[in-house]
Amino acid sequence: MSIGFTALQPGGLPTGALDRADRALYLAKTSGRNQVAGPSVMTAAGQDAADTAHAGSVDLF
Repeated sequence: MSIGFTALQPGGLPTGALDRADRALYLAKTSGRNQVAGPSVMTAAGQDAADTAHAGSVDLF
């Protein structure tokens, strides 16, 4: 099982949190699977754990 998680940021958008969690999950899967990745792991891997200028589209309902 691979898990990606993120911290919620004050004033942040839900789409930003989902994007960060998705990137953390992808990092966990590409790091050998059966891993857990979060903000500190993303920073150590050289990935920006903060919101990026490019936001994907997510439909929340």
